[in-house]
Amino acid sequence: MADDGDDLKGKIQEKVGWLTGDREAEAKGKLRRLDDGDEAADDDGQAVDEAERDLRQTYGEHDPAVDGAEVADEKRPVD
Repeated sequence: MADDGDDLKGKIQEKVGWLTGDREAEAKGKLRRLDDGDEAADDDGQAVDEAERDLRQTYGEHDPAVDGAEVADEKRPVD
């Protein structure tokens, strides 16, 4: 478990990410909060990507890296 300083910083970063809709910042904060003290985890981009993907799935958000679906052109019905 992270020490109290990192735990607080992680909580703040996670909440700011949630508030602003920045899922990457939210994921980094969550990882920092849950970190067991391993400094290498801070630089692990794959762990951040996985945490961000998990958050997006939790919130039901489209993640292009996961679905690979392209956004369709906007189509309007004919009057």
